[in-house]
Amino acid sequence: MEVKKLRGSDFVDGSCVWDITEKGITVILPKKLPKALPPHIPYIQTGIKKLDDYLGGGIVSGSRWLVNIDEISRYKMLLGSIFMERIKAGENFLCRLSPSTLVRDIEDYFSSQGYSLLEFARNGRIYFIEQYKRPVPEELMPFIIRAYDSMDVDLFTLIEEKTNIVGRIQAGEKWFLNYDLNVGIAYRSKQRVLDVIPELFSLERHLGITSFVTCHSERTDNELMAIMKKSADGIIEIWTDDYQYVQVMKSPNGVVSKPMIMEATDYSTVVTLL
Repeated sequence: MEVKKLRGSDFVDGSCVWDITEKGITVILPKKLPKALPPHIPYIQTGIKKLDDYLGGGIVSGSRWLVNIDEISRYKMLLGSIFMERIKAGENFLCRLSPSTLVRDIEDYFSSQGYSLLEFARNGRIYFIEQYKRPVPEELMPFIIRAYDSMDVDLFTLIEEKTNIVGRIQAGEKWFLNYDLNVGIAYRSKQRVLDVIPELFSLERHLGITSFVTCHSERTDNELMAIMKKSADGIIEIWTDDYQYVQVMKSPNGVVSKPMIMEATDYSTVVTLL
Protein backbone atom coordinates (compact mmCIF):
# COMPACT_ATOMS: atom_id res chain seq x y z
CA MET A 1 0.00 0.00 0.00
CA GLU A 2 1.37 3.42 -0.97
CA VAL A 3 0.59 6.17 1.55
CA LYS A 4 0.68 9.77 0.32
CA LYS A 5 -0.57 11.46 3.48
CA LEU A 6 -1.51 10.23 6.94
CA ARG A 7 -3.64 12.57 9.05
CA GLY A 8 -2.25 13.22 12.52
CA SER A 9 1.37 12.32 11.67
CA ASP A 10 4.37 13.94 9.98
CA PHE A 11 4.86 10.96 7.67
CA VAL A 12 5.74 12.23 4.19
CA ASP A 13 5.15 9.39 1.75
CA GLY A 14 6.24 5.83 1.00
CA SER A 15 5.27 2.18 1.37
CA CYS A 16 3.77 0.97 4.65
CA VAL A 17 2.84 -2.33 6.22
CA TRP A 18 -0.91 -2.59 6.85
CA ASP A 19 -3.40 -5.03 8.29
CA ILE A 20 -7.18 -5.40 8.46
CA THR A 21 -8.33 -5.65 12.07
CA GLU A 22 -11.66 -5.48 13.88
CA LYS A 23 -11.26 -1.71 14.01
CA GLY A 24 -10.56 -1.40 10.28
CA ILE A 25 -7.33 -0.88 8.35
CA THR A 26 -4.27 -0.35 10.58
CA VAL A 27 -1.24 1.35 8.99
CA ILE A 28 2.21 0.83 10.54
CA LEU A 29 4.68 3.63 9.77
CA PRO A 30 8.21 2.50 8.84
CA LYS A 31 11.18 3.30 11.07
CA LYS A 32 9.24 5.83 13.13
CA LEU A 33 11.29 6.84 16.15
CA PRO A 34 10.20 8.80 19.25
CA LYS A 35 10.92 12.51 19.13
CA ALA A 36 14.11 13.39 20.98
CA LEU A 37 13.69 17.18 21.18
CA PRO A 38 10.64 19.40 21.77
CA PRO A 39 9.24 21.09 18.65
CA HIS A 40 9.75 24.67 19.91
CA ILE A 41 13.56 24.47 19.60
CA PRO A 42 14.65 26.65 16.62
CA TYR A 43 15.86 25.11 13.38
CA ILE A 44 18.20 26.49 10.73
CA GLN A 45 17.47 25.43 7.17
CA THR A 46 20.02 23.31 5.29
CA GLY A 47 19.45 25.01 1.94
CA ILE A 48 18.14 21.69 0.57
CA LYS A 49 14.33 21.63 0.58
CA LYS A 50 13.78 17.87 0.57
CA LEU A 51 16.20 17.44 3.44
CA ASP A 52 14.51 20.22 5.40
CA ASP A 53 11.11 18.59 4.81
CA TYR A 54 12.27 15.41 6.52
CA LEU A 55 14.01 17.27 9.35
CA GLY A 56 10.96 19.34 10.20
CA GLY A 57 12.44 22.59 8.92
CA GLY A 58 16.20 22.19 9.29
CA ILE A 59 18.88 21.30 11.81
CA VAL A 60 18.38 22.12 15.48
CA SER A 61 20.97 24.43 17.06
CA GLY A 62 23.06 22.65 19.68
CA SER A 63 22.57 19.18 18.18
CA ARG A 64 25.25 16.66 17.19
CA TRP A 65 25.26 15.05 13.75
CA LEU A 66 27.10 12.00 12.48
CA VAL A 67 27.62 12.03 8.70
CA ASN A 68 28.49 8.56 7.40
CA ILE A 69 30.29 8.65 4.05
CA ASP A 70 32.04 6.35 1.61
CA GLU A 71 35.26 6.90 -0.33
CA ILE A 72 33.77 8.54 -3.41
CA SER A 73 30.64 10.35 -2.25
CA ARG A 74 30.50 14.10 -2.81
CA TYR A 75 29.51 14.80 0.76
CA LYS A 76 31.31 18.16 0.81
CA MET A 77 28.68 19.63 -1.49
CA LEU A 78 25.88 18.75 0.92
CA LEU A 79 27.81 19.89 4.00
CA GLY A 80 28.81 23.08 2.18
CA SER A 81 25.14 23.97 1.77
CA ILE A 82 24.38 23.19 5.43
CA PHE A 83 27.35 25.20 6.70
CA MET A 84 26.66 28.21 4.49
CA GLU A 85 23.05 28.42 5.68
CA ARG A 86 24.18 28.40 9.31
CA ILE A 87 26.70 31.18 8.67
CA LYS A 88 24.05 33.24 6.84
CA ALA A 89 21.74 32.71 9.84
CA GLY A 90 24.35 34.32 12.12
CA GLU A 91 26.20 31.35 13.60
CA ASN A 92 29.99 31.32 13.83
CA PHE A 93 32.02 28.47 12.33
CA LEU A 94 34.94 26.55 13.85
CA CYS A 95 36.25 24.56 10.89
CA ARG A 96 38.63 21.66 11.44
CA LEU A 97 40.40 21.12 8.13
CA SER A 98 40.60 17.55 6.82
CA PRO A 99 43.54 16.09 4.82
CA SER A 100 41.67 16.73 1.56
CA THR A 101 40.43 20.25 2.38
CA LEU A 102 42.50 23.44 2.15
CA VAL A 103 41.57 26.92 3.32
CA ARG A 104 41.72 27.92 -0.33
CA ASP A 105 39.00 25.37 -1.16
CA ILE A 106 36.67 26.95 1.38
CA GLU A 107 37.56 30.41 0.12
CA ASP A 108 36.60 29.33 -3.42
CA TYR A 109 33.28 27.93 -2.18
CA PHE A 110 32.43 31.18 -0.38
CA SER A 111 33.25 33.15 -3.54
CA SER A 112 30.99 30.87 -5.61
CA GLN A 113 28.12 31.73 -3.26
CA GLY A 114 28.80 35.46 -3.48
CA TYR A 115 30.49 35.86 -0.08
CA SER A 116 33.96 36.84 1.10
CA LEU A 117 35.63 34.36 3.44
CA LEU A 118 38.15 36.99 4.49
CA GLU A 119 35.36 39.39 5.50
CA PHE A 120 33.70 36.74 7.68
CA ALA A 121 37.07 35.88 9.25
CA ARG A 122 37.93 39.52 10.00
CA ASN A 123 34.57 39.85 11.76
CA GLY A 124 35.44 36.88 13.99
CA ARG A 125 32.83 34.64 12.33
CA ILE A 126 35.07 31.77 11.20
CA TYR A 127 38.29 30.14 12.44
CA PHE A 128 40.24 27.18 11.06
CA ILE A 129 41.89 24.37 13.00
CA GLU A 130 44.88 23.25 10.92
CA GLN A 131 46.47 19.96 11.93
CA TYR A 132 48.87 19.74 8.98
CA LYS A 133 51.92 21.82 8.12
CA ARG A 134 50.51 23.25 4.92
CA PRO A 135 50.75 26.73 3.41
CA VAL A 136 47.91 29.11 4.23
CA PRO A 137 47.02 32.39 2.47
CA GLU A 138 48.87 35.12 4.36
CA GLU A 139 45.76 37.26 4.87
CA LEU A 140 44.03 34.35 6.65
CA MET A 141 46.93 33.43 8.95
CA PRO A 142 45.48 35.35 11.97
CA PHE A 143 42.46 33.07 11.89
CA ILE A 144 44.35 29.75 11.84
CA ILE A 145 44.64 27.62 14.99
CA ARG A 146 47.73 25.44 14.62
CA ALA A 147 47.01 22.05 16.19
CA TYR A 148 49.20 19.16 15.16
CA ASP A 149 47.81 16.83 17.89
CA SER A 150 44.44 15.65 16.61
CA MET A 151 41.28 14.84 18.60
CA ASP A 152 42.44 16.07 21.99
CA VAL A 153 40.31 18.10 24.39
CA ASP A 154 43.51 20.00 25.32
CA LEU A 155 43.03 21.64 21.94
CA PHE A 156 40.17 23.57 23.51
CA THR A 157 42.72 25.72 25.35
CA LEU A 158 44.21 26.82 22.01
CA ILE A 159 40.74 27.48 20.64
CA GLU A 160 39.71 29.56 23.65
CA GLU A 161 42.90 31.65 23.49
CA LYS A 162 42.29 32.43 19.83
CA THR A 163 38.52 32.90 19.77
CA ASN A 164 37.25 33.60 23.33
CA ILE A 165 34.50 31.17 22.36
CA VAL A 166 33.20 30.62 25.92
CA GLY A 167 32.76 34.31 26.63
CA ARG A 168 31.13 34.89 23.26
CA ILE A 169 28.70 32.01 23.78
CA GLN A 170 27.82 33.37 27.23
CA ALA A 171 27.11 36.69 25.51
CA GLY A 172 24.56 34.94 23.28
CA GLU A 173 26.51 33.91 20.18
CA LYS A 174 25.88 30.56 18.47
CA TRP A 175 28.65 28.34 17.10
CA PHE A 176 28.97 25.18 15.04
CA LEU A 177 31.97 23.00 14.23
CA ASN A 178 33.00 20.03 12.12
CA TYR A 179 35.67 17.33 12.37
CA ASP A 180 36.65 14.02 10.79
CA LEU A 181 36.55 11.04 13.16
CA ASN A 182 38.85 8.90 11.01
CA VAL A 183 41.56 11.56 11.09
CA GLY A 184 41.48 11.44 14.88
CA ILE A 185 41.88 7.66 14.86
CA ALA A 186 44.77 7.84 12.37
CA TYR A 187 46.66 10.48 14.36
CA ARG A 188 46.08 9.07 17.81
CA SER A 189 44.52 5.68 18.46
CA LYS A 190 41.10 4.10 18.82
CA GLN A 191 41.46 4.02 22.61
CA ARG A 192 42.46 7.68 22.80
CA VAL A 193 39.44 8.66 20.72
CA LEU A 194 37.19 6.51 22.92
CA ASP A 195 38.57 8.33 25.97
CA VAL A 196 38.15 11.81 24.47
CA ILE A 197 34.77 11.57 22.72
CA PRO A 198 32.54 11.54 25.86
CA GLU A 199 34.30 14.61 27.27
CA LEU A 200 34.19 16.36 23.93
CA PHE A 201 30.47 15.70 23.46
CA SER A 202 29.79 16.83 27.02
CA LEU A 203 31.64 20.08 26.35
CA GLU A 204 29.74 20.68 23.11
CA ARG A 205 26.39 20.06 24.80
CA HIS A 206 27.27 22.31 27.75
CA LEU A 207 28.19 25.18 25.41
CA GLY A 208 25.30 24.57 23.01
CA ILE A 209 27.61 24.04 20.03
CA THR A 210 26.20 22.32 16.94
CA SER A 211 28.65 19.68 15.67
CA PHE A 212 29.01 17.68 12.46
CA VAL A 213 31.26 14.60 12.60
CA THR A 214 32.15 12.93 9.31
CA CYS A 215 33.07 9.26 9.44
CA HIS A 216 33.84 6.43 7.03
CA SER A 217 31.93 3.66 8.79
CA GLU A 218 33.71 0.79 6.98
CA ARG A 219 37.03 2.06 8.33
CA THR A 220 35.78 2.60 11.87
CA ASP A 221 35.71 0.12 14.71
CA ASN A 222 32.24 -1.24 15.57
CA GLU A 223 32.52 -0.22 19.22
CA LEU A 224 33.35 3.37 18.35
CA MET A 225 30.60 3.51 15.71
CA ALA A 226 28.05 2.27 18.25
CA ILE A 227 29.04 5.04 20.67
CA MET A 228 28.87 7.68 17.95
CA LYS A 229 25.44 6.55 16.74
CA LYS A 230 24.06 6.45 20.26
CA SER A 231 25.43 9.89 21.16
CA ALA A 232 24.36 11.62 17.93
CA ASP A 233 21.09 13.51 17.75
CA GLY A 234 21.01 12.94 14.00
CA ILE A 235 22.64 10.61 11.46
CA ILE A 236 22.93 11.25 7.73
CA GLU A 237 24.32 8.57 5.43
CA ILE A 238 25.82 9.43 2.04
CA TRP A 239 26.95 6.68 -0.34
CA THR A 240 27.50 5.95 -4.02
CA ASP A 241 25.94 3.18 -6.10
CA ASP A 242 25.88 4.59 -9.65
CA TYR A 243 24.05 7.56 -8.09
CA GLN A 244 24.88 9.66 -5.04
CA TYR A 245 22.43 8.71 -2.28
CA VAL A 246 21.49 10.58 0.90
CA GLN A 247 19.37 9.19 3.74
CA VAL A 248 18.43 10.51 7.15
CA MET A 249 18.81 7.54 9.51
CA LYS A 250 18.18 9.39 12.78
CA SER A 251 16.86 12.86 13.56
CA PRO A 252 15.76 14.94 16.57
CA ASN A 253 12.17 14.99 15.28
CA GLY A 254 12.09 11.19 15.11
CA VAL A 255 11.86 10.90 11.31
CA VAL A 256 13.86 8.45 9.22
CA SER A 257 13.78 9.25 5.50
CA LYS A 258 13.84 7.02 2.49
CA PRO A 259 16.91 7.32 0.18
CA MET A 260 17.25 10.50 -1.85
CA ILE A 261 19.41 11.15 -4.91
CA MET A 262 21.89 14.02 -4.74
CA GLU A 263 22.29 16.00 -7.93
CA ALA A 264 25.26 18.36 -7.82
CA THR A 265 26.81 20.93 -10.11
CA ASP A 266 30.21 22.39 -9.28
CA TYR A 267 29.00 24.58 -6.42
CA SER A 268 25.30 23.90 -5.93
CA THR A 269 23.47 20.89 -4.57
CA VAL A 270 19.92 19.74 -5.20
CA VAL A 271 18.64 16.70 -3.31
CA THR A 272 15.59 14.96 -4.74
CA LEU A 273 13.66 11.86 -3.77
CA LEU A 274 14.07 8.68 -5.78
